[in-house]
Amino acid sequence: MQTQSFEIPLSHTGEEVKKRIEICVAEQIPVLLTGGTGLGKTYFLSRLARQHNQHLTKINQVGSSADMVLGMLVATNFTTRWQDGLLTDKVRHGGWLSVEEIARLDQEIQGRMFSLLDTDDPVLSLVEMGENLTPHPDFRFFATTNEGSEYFVRGIDKALRDRFFVQEWGLDFWNLDVLDDQVGVGKSNGNKLRQMLSQGVVTLRKVVIAIHLIQKGLEPRQAWTICGINAAMEA
Repeated sequence: MQTQSFEIPLSHTGEEVKKRIEICVAEQIPVLLTGGTGLGKTYFLSRLARQHNQHLTKINQVGSSADMVLGMLVATNFTTRWQDGLLTDKVRHGGWLSVEEIARLDQEIQGRMFSLLDTDDPVLSLVEMGENLTPHPDFRFFATTNEGSEYFVRGIDKALRDRFFVQEWGLDFWNLDVLDDQVGVGKSNGNKLRQMLSQGVVTLRKVVIAIHLIQKGLEPRQAWTICGINAAMEA
């Protein structure tokens, strides 16, 4: 049984993109990754966070309210107190945060983002508390969307979009040649697996999970079945 977790390496193109994103991290520039589902956008950000000894907190905008993201007043012992939401907590205490599907961001939250992502004097305005919160030095903001850049332009205010370094993520950012042996498909099915990834039939997330299961000693075909790869491979 293998104890060291396998990571899919970046291609040369992916490494060049990573260098640009590393500059953004160092300079506290917000980063937005666009592109189709299953290409490994969040996987990349999570791994980058680990390389910086950080944990990536993720907010999925589908079903997330302003209270969950920003915070709310709660009643306790005949009084009220402010309870930070996920975003506010990271702004206050530091850490890495990624908003998934930011193109569907609630308009109220969008309004708070303008000042938070300002490069000159960033603050998160908590009007409920009359507080302008200056971000912790270790706060880093990322976002992803499964839609292309054209949808993103329509889905969010241009002034907010311009606060990001925007990078369209591609499957070619990964060196997928290493998957043949790791997933146990061999050379014969390796090309088919990569083709299914490019067509969105199988997601990179599923492949990574299958690799981790195989590393723990599970028979490859069992791992494929659990991750929904087996049926696709035999189709």
